[in-house]
Amino acid sequence: MIASRFGKLVVAIGWMFALAAFGVSVEAQELIRPRPLNVSAMMPTDAARSGSDQKSTQEFMPTADAIRLFESRIRTNPKDHFSMVVAAQLYLRDGRERSLHASLEKAESLLRSAIEISPTNLGAHSWLISALVSQHKFQDAVTQSDQALKLASGNQFILSSRADALLELGRVDDAEAIFHEIAQTVRTPGVLARLARVAELRGKPDDAVRLVAEALEESVKHEERAQTTSWYEYRLGVLFLDQGKLDQAAEYFQKGLARNPDDTRLVNGLARVRVAEGKLAEARKLYEKSVWSENSPTAMAEYADLLHRMGQTALAEKWLNTADDLMVRESATTGTAHFRDRALFLLNHNRDVNQALELAKKDLQIRQDIFAHQTLAWAYFKTGDATAALEEIGKAMTLGTRDATIYFHASEIARACNKPDQASEWLNQAKQINPFASCLKQQ
Repeated sequence: MIASRFGKLVVAIGWMFALAAFGVSVEAQELIRPRPLNVSAMMPTDAARSGSDQKSTQEFMPTADAIRLFESRIRTNPKDHFSMVVAAQLYLRDGRERSLHASLEKAESLLRSAIEISPTNLGAHSWLISALVSQHKFQDAVTQSDQALKLASGNQFILSSRADALLELGRVDDAEAIFHEIAQTVRTPGVLARLARVAELRGKPDDAVRLVAEALEESVKHEERAQTTSWYEYRLGVLFLDQGKLDQAAEYFQKGLARNPDDTRLVNGLARVRVAEGKLAEARKLYEKSVWSENSPTAMAEYADLLHRMGQTALAEKWLNTADDLMVRESATTGTAHFRDRALFLLNHNRDVNQALELAKKDLQIRQDIFAHQTLAWAYFKTGDATAALEEIGKAMTLGTRDATIYFHASEIARACNKPDQASEWLNQAKQINPFASCLKQQ
């Protein structure tokens, strides 16, 4: 049985890359985002050719098993660039689902080796862009996409990954144009999620919700893996939470957990809802489940904030110290990936704000999105340079993004610049966007 499934996996992936190499439209549908290795769906069955509505049984091989299979093939044949590309995809999935930077680095290494062996391997060039984006090497990803497009001009997977990088570099118009162009021919869950992100940045949360809901529906219809489908439920939960719609947020976090109980992102999302509702004891149980099952500094910091609110200062400080230590260790191995996270952690907990300012400046060098400007603005404010802070927060507000934290930071900065009317206006906007935002608890 296992051997049979391994055989199916190899054949299925072979078909996938054969189609990609010839630019067949199936490529756009199956490769528009890193998708699950869905064996039966990628097989060219009679039912598929005849247009039958008959539903096929889908088989998902565990990621770890598939990695071992293809690593074994590479050891047997060190020049097997095909297996290198597939193994890299699996490492990318593993890195994203488990937040393992080492897996992302392994993916990049395999893809570069594949290109060295076979310089025209389109799959290797294409997936290398995705690997670079996952490691926050955004400018490198754009440069790599230039190379990949020379091999396959108009390839939608390459263009999609390129747009992902452009979005993080603050080039929203360029990224949006690519996403809309792709959506003219395919509307996969990945494309819809990307369009939703643009809508969210543009200050259109209702459009973002509609698009993610459509992505979720498509993911369910195509019976994607639980980890994949639950991500769309997580995104809906976050979108509703950011608008202060607690009931809807809780509904989607709970649906995601019913589908994928081990996803700590969903656990943390539901915990944030319970904090906003004032159900602190329930929130604490959720955070405890999260921080003991996964070493997430962000979750630990949120848990510590909750403990402070519950009056357990000493325990809260221990968790903040643990989160701080983890961030320092992560920074030693993940390069640029956590500059922003660590800067915000230091700023929000009044720990070494001068170091936070340096980290925020470095973050802006590698990704020029509105949140890089927001982080730098907050760092300038915390270090006493309100004038520079006001300039940066203005850049963070250029898209009209409906984010309560941005408007709260803007209010505090305007107040420090002796602009009380502007400060009051922005504070009121923050409250209108999300009256339950954690930053407003400081008021």
